Amino acid sequence: MLGLVMVAAGAVAAGFYGYRRLQSIEKEIRSDMTAASASRDAEGRGAEESVPPVAAGRREVAAEMKPPSETGSSLDDRLKEAVSKEPGILQTTLYERFPEVKTRVLQQTLLKMDREGRLRRVREGGSYSLYPG
Repeated sequence: MLGLVMVAAGAVAAGFYGYRRLQSIEKEIRSDMTAASASRDAEGRGAEESVPPVAAGRREVAAEMKPPSETGSSLDDRLKEAVSKEPGILQTTLYERFPEVKTRVLQQTLLKMDREGRLRRVREGGSYSLYPG
């Protein structure tokens, strides 16, 4: 009987610790999102272009995932070429044209290119129209 009580007490303690840990993680995420939102506002970006912040480690992984095409050009170059050939192309259309690249990687790359001025994204419904920068 005493053993059962000790196991139950241990489970309660572990549950409480897990709950408190999740609260601290949520607090970190919320502060990161607030900081990212403040930096976007400082850059003059609208709320419609908001993208949740990505951990630095995940950004590095995304950068490594940019596969070169058969010609050896980078994903950035291939995207810029596609947008130059067809100004106003929808971002969602590019997902179909680059099936070997994860959608999230394309989204991050296009957002980065927009912020660097290499192309321009204009909100259109549930997607963006893309134009050369």
